[in-house]
Amino acid sequence: MLDLIHQFKLVSERLGHRQLIFLAGEPAWCCAEADNILLGLEVSPVLWFASDKYFGQVSLGQASRQRHSCITADKYSINRFLGQEFELIIFDTFAGFNPNHIAALSGSLRGGGLFIVLCPHLSDWPTYHDPEYQHITVHPFLPEDIEGRFLTYWVDQVNQYSDLIVFDQKVDMRAQAESQLEQLKYLTSREPTAMIAESYPEQEQAIEKICQLARGKKRRPLVIKSHRGRGKSAALGRAAAELLQSGSDKIIITSPHMSSTETAFQHCEQLLTSQNANAEVERDGNTLVWNGKKLIYAAPDDLLRSTHHIELLLVDEAASIPTHMLQALLRRYDRIVFSTTTHGYEGTGRGFELRFQPILDQLAPQWKELVLHKPIRWAQDDPLERFIDQSLLLCDIAPLKTSSTTILSLTTERSALNSLAAVNIVEVNRDELVKDTDLLQRLFRLLVSAHYRTNPGDLRNLLDGPNLSIFLALAGNEILAVSVIAKEGQLADDLGKEILKGNRRPRGHLLPQILIAQLGVEAAAKLNAYRIVRIAVNADYRRQGIGQALLHYIFEQALSNRIDYIGTCFGASAELLGFWHKDGFLPVRLGSSKEKTSGLHAVTLVKLISKPAIAALNPLYYRFAEQFPLLVSDMYQTVEPEIIAALMAVSKGGGAVTLDDHDWTDIKLFAYENRNYESCVVPLWKLCCHTLSHSINPFNDELMCHLFVDALLKRNSWQQLGDSYQLSGKRDVIETLRAGVKILLV
Repeated sequence: MLDLIHQFKLVSERLGHRQLIFLAGEPAWCCAEADNILLGLEVSPVLWFASDKYFGQVSLGQASRQRHSCITADKYSINRFLGQEFELIIFDTFAGFNPNHIAALSGSLRGGGLFIVLCPHLSDWPTYHDPEYQHITVHPFLPEDIEGRFLTYWVDQVNQYSDLIVFDQKVDMRAQAESQLEQLKYLTSREPTAMIAESYPEQEQAIEKICQLARGKKRRPLVIKSHRGRGKSAALGRAAAELLQSGSDKIIITSPHMSSTETAFQHCEQLLTSQNANAEVERDGNTLVWNGKKLIYAAPDDLLRSTHHIELLLVDEAASIPTHMLQALLRRYDRIVFSTTTHGYEGTGRGFELRFQPILDQLAPQWKELVLHKPIRWAQDDPLERFIDQSLLLCDIAPLKTSSTTILSLTTERSALNSLAAVNIVEVNRDELVKDTDLLQRLFRLLVSAHYRTNPGDLRNLLDGPNLSIFLALAGNEILAVSVIAKEGQLADDLGKEILKGNRRPRGHLLPQILIAQLGVEAAAKLNAYRIVRIAVNADYRRQGIGQALLHYIFEQALSNRIDYIGTCFGASAELLGFWHKDGFLPVRLGSSKEKTSGLHAVTLVKLISKPAIAALNPLYYRFAEQFPLLVSDMYQTVEPEIIAALMAVSKGGGAVTLDDHDWTDIKLFAYENRNYESCVVPLWKLCCHTLSHSINPFNDELMCHLFVDALLKRNSWQQLGDSYQLSGKRDVIETLRAGVKILLV
């Protein structure tokens, strides 16, 4: 085997491709063969990854570790290695196979490298009790209850893919491997220059644009996007070097982890030393120094606390930084480059496009975008990249049409909606979905296109989650919408008590745990719930009532299955709140802090069905409506005013606030007789609450509505209000409030 792998390595180096090799068999055999490969190949650096240190740390031979300085990693340390490059990666699936991990690490292998997967016999793998199951199952299911649909799908992908090599302990596959090797050798003989290119026009263009931004007008950010391996980080480093040579004194680079910027630092140092024979470049911790000029790494939160002037800020792996932090950086610094992967394992790149680009449009409408297509760390048409993209559904897919027979219709009823001839709501049979790659691709693509957090791990949960169901809305053979539902609740009495005390957090059951642990309703433990995990409507068919039709169908299913209530949790936005409120969902909680991925506060909404649910949970509606206006000036200071206004409207927050004759007198005196603001603060607060509880925008003027929220509910300072609304000071703000009150009194 070793001689063949050595030849595969030589051919891969010639082509500039990364080769994917599976060692399939018993754990001890796989690890022993991996040790032999390490001892027989002169490669460095090497990474051995095992999710839970289950095999990688234990079985890796001491000799091979010392000889190759082999780095061992687990899921807790994986982020440290994502910005680095390796010649050989060994991925141990016996310790747990998380699709996010293999997708992430595949981008850390350089061209000509080998990616070796240790796994069970392919025929046995779908029934292997994967340690990762403990992270998929939910109470009261056990890991052995997982049916292995994802592994069945994955093995089928492996068997169908012709550009990978499999060595199986049970089956002599040497002849097949030799045949593949001959084909690769033939390819190299025909295309001797197929290796990685020497010049990268796209990268040079990126460097040029970064330098132009640094010297050009303010407030014109540059966004550089690409798949992984296209040289974004290298371009940042080389641009930093050029700017330091041309006069810049200090450039700051940031990313979620300092290790992720190592590529940028290396390319900066390489260019400085190659173009300056006598250059003295020093690295001191987070700083590169050349002739007194500096490239400095700073963490995102440190930058937000900093008051120092920054000539240029380079943001690497921007999609992995919370949206609210990106927004704060955008407001604070005049010249910024955002470099981001918008496709792949993170599941956050889509969030950058959905969440942050609208903010760019608003705050910096003259921002520019550059997309890099050609890989530079490996050659085009790379076998590893193609397999990861294809098998984990990360690549672009054809239009959302299907001729599938996998779906099982639960109803023959068809409803005409606007211009659509008919919509049919169906539930997907997941056992059949594993075999129907066409439908799976289209279904998953729709989820990815509509949600900022969908990643390869969600593909596995979609197939294996023991409490999940999938519903589709179809018109003919076209997928209009998809929804993923989790069945939750019906917890034992003792478990409910332990959740209430904060002693237990069983996997899954997000809704019951919020209702019990956060809102103090122990009775929620016994109730059955449907949590709508995802709902996505095809962009071509939005605003035609299809999402509402899907929600209505799910409600009908809940009724027939004796479900007590339906709920959902998501990052709050005014548009989404309006969508859910239209179908009778009301808020019961808004999270006190922003989610890292979305930069939004998570809101929980429920729709009650059964009498026990109404008795136990209905008071939460009124409690939220009563308390929310009082909390806005405290824990919700950072929530956007349009979201505050939307929550006030859908919850009827402040609806219980009454204004007496004295209040109305004060309000009229403020509006028409120049009564001072301080004498009318409480009546004006009451007026704002009362008005917003009846309309999301009572002024027909978005800015005026936002000013009322920021001034009267959030209690922002006069300085903050003046800066936010381009008003000259306290007097100008008050006069604008007077004008708004007059509108309300008409």
